[in-house]
Amino acid sequence: MPTPSDARRLFGTLVRQSDNQINLAEAALLIAAGQGSDTHTELCLSQLSALAARVGTLLRLQGIEDPTRAPHETIATINKVLFEEEGFTGNEEDYYDVENSFLDRVLARRVGIPITLSIVYIEVARLVGLTLHGIGLPGHFAVGYWSPGAGRMPDIILDPFNEGQVMTLEDCAARVHAAYGEDVVFTPEWLDPMSHKQILIRVLNNLKHIHSAQDEHKAALRTIDMLLMLEPDAIWEVKERGILYYRTGAFVPALADLRRYLKHAPRGDDTNLLRYYVDLLQRLIVCNN
Repeated sequence: MPTPSDARRLFGTLVRQSDNQINLAEAALLIAAGQGSDTHTELCLSQLSALAARVGTLLRLQGIEDPTRAPHETIATINKVLFEEEGFTGNEEDYYDVENSFLDRVLARRVGIPITLSIVYIEVARLVGLTLHGIGLPGHFAVGYWSPGAGRMPDIILDPFNEGQVMTLEDCAARVHAAYGEDVVFTPEWLDPMSHKQILIRVLNNLKHIHSAQDEHKAALRTIDMLLMLEPDAIWEVKERGILYYRTGAFVPALADLRRYLKHAPRGDDTNLLRYYVDLLQRLIVCNN
């Protein structure tokens, strides 16, 4: 069981690999551990392996040795194990509970939000031998299957938040319109497969927004540190981290971050405000010394 600081260090090492080498479930577990959840990484990975083993057994009983030759049957079997037998479900009653974003807690409680339930689904499918990808719809997260040689559009779209329901294009559009209104024009680009790093960025952004909404500045800072491991050039995260450092009284790193941001974006809409903060921080540092 890694400490939060060890988990963040391990996460940084893991995400420096090429995208297809990143173990998505392990990285998501390290995010949870890095945020302070009591994550037993190996135990959680073993739980996922056990779920996949049950799916594999059921497939062989159906005479299916190669899931890629029977994707619909494989998906139906994954749905049976995860949702009928294990009872995984979307947490609609307490959607913004931070534990919905911690993969270890999702595995323990069998409830989560779309993205964490999708990570469970993608990992179980991968261990069985079927490659699935995340689909980052605005306001929702789904899973897609692309057959070898298929075009841009997924052959199958699944909704792990709603017990693996197969979604049509109309269903996807309805999800977007429910979140952002009927005036939003649905675009097929939203159905593009997401990389592992893009999924992890979305998990961390969800956590950052939850922590920020609850004024949990130190927890939000931890998410930004991990986001910058994934996107070292995300200068907007540096700005946000600088403001959070200021709010927590860490004036020296706050000054460094805001100076760094202004160096890369000297003519932004908030330039004058940030220069005010830089001047204020310089005076606060002098007074505190």
